Amino acid sequence: MTVWFSKSLKVLWTSGRKQTGGLFRGSLSRRWSEDGLSHRPAHIGVRMDRYKLIFLYGEPLGMTGSSDVPVAPSWEFCDLTEDPHENRNAYGDKRYQAVIRKMKQEMMRLRHECGDTDEGTARMSEILAAEGLL
Repeated sequence: MTVWFSKSLKVLWTSGRKQTGGLFRGSLSRRWSEDGLSHRPAHIGVRMDRYKLIFLYGEPLGMTGSSDVPVAPSWEFCDLTEDPHENRNAYGDKRYQAVIRKMKQEMMRLRHECGDTDEGTARMSEILAAEGLL
């Protein structure tokens, strides 16, 4: 199951958010379960005009259809201008560390704004705290 969080277009249009190439300043996606094809662990992602950051937290958190096999948390980052096909994980590249910090903050801000809080899920709070996100 993949969920894209958004607000009504009227709210976005009147909030002063920049729109470029059909995408607003930032969009947040959340995936809890595998579809049997991609075998991607549960993750949260944020996409900006040029960059994409994904946090693969890999815990089922009791969601229907999720794999019961936990995966060690990891990060993926892509510069969509330099790597439009997302072939290289640039998360460890020193050139992007300031951008990655800002995107982590934006990811958490968007989660809060959309009400994606994992309230009552102590395990997710532990994972986020270990990553310095709380």
